[in-house]
Amino acid sequence: MPISLFIETNSTAFNVFTRNTRSDAVAAAIANVGMTQTIAPGNVLNVWPQIRSYDSGDGPFFQVPFVWGETNFIPGQKLGFAAVISSSSAGFVGNFAYALNTFADNAHTVFLEAYEVVGGVLNPIPFQYLNATAGNMDPNTPLESQPYNWQFIRTSNNPIEAGLPGEDTVSFLVLSYEVQNYSTPLFTNPGGLSFHIVLFKET
Repeated sequence: MPISLFIETNSTAFNVFTRNTRSDAVAAAIANVGMTQTIAPGNVLNVWPQIRSYDSGDGPFFQVPFVWGETNFIPGQKLGFAAVISSSSAGFVGNFAYALNTFADNAHTVFLEAYEVVGGVLNPIPFQYLNATAGNMDPNTPLESQPYNWQFIRTSNNPIEAGLPGEDTVSFLVLSYEVQNYSTPLFTNPGGLSFHIVLFKET
């Protein structure tokens, strides 16, 4: 069966919802109400690796923004982030594959999940396709020797067999994160997240 591009999404201050917990960020992203509470601080210390396309190729050039919460960078802070990748009133059904690239400072856990809203009520138990961690999520983790965790771009690529149809059901594919900034004694101690995800579908 042929496979075609279904959707492509980058992290931005407009599509990523930020809250103190991941579950609150997911609920806010699905409801799509209120402010995202997300900013795009840029490459604060000019040392973060940036996800970007090739300079030439089939598609337009792009570079993915870094995002964080509205507060100043707080040592030891952990925030939740979520973005709706796709939604459908017909359910999330079919054979898919995703390709994900993630940067985070310092450590992070990432989730790719399908949620159902049935009769206007969010089912809190999602169907989980990805649950992975990069780095130590303890905020008091000491500075490790190089290469530091934030110097890596993490990747994940897997097929998805999805089947969430239902009467009076809206399905949401949600990419979400917990990002932990360490309590390191630096004058400027920024936290940041950046991701690029592509979803393909068998047609």
